[in-house]
Amino acid sequence: MEYKIEKIEDNLEAIKPLIESYWEEVDERREDTSGNIDYSIYLRLEELDLAFLVTAKEEEELIGFIVYIVSPCTHTSVLKTTAEILFVKEEYRGGSIAAKMVEKLEECAPKDSYIFFTLKTEFPHNKLISSLGYSHVENVYMKGN
Repeated sequence: MEYKIEKIEDNLEAIKPLIESYWEEVDERREDTSGNIDYSIYLRLEELDLAFLVTAKEEEELIGFIVYIVSPCTHTSVLKTTAEILFVKEEYRGGSIAAKMVEKLEECAPKDSYIFFTLKTEFPHNKLISSLGYSHVENVYMKGN
């Protein structure tokens, strides 16, 4: 397995079905995930050096990925690195793939930045992230689509 930081643009077609699988797992409110994802936002953020991609590939096949966004924290002068999506294909789960992708993110995130994971309720990676030393720091509530 190879773990790298890669361009979202170069991996977009491989990412799309995995992002849709991710949303099918975590967001049962959506009847159709394909129409709700605006990939141009990821590409625009990448052009601004604000969005990044960690990949796990086996012989060029995308097995898992993390999309993360870097932004200034509005409460401090420190940068915030937010892992927005962490996904590993179901048949590859239970090993160390997700943990190794998190390690790669930590190596490449801006120095002295806070690293956040926005994990969906009851998603399998919640326990993993806690086991890697991350603390639960906030709850997010949502209303509407």
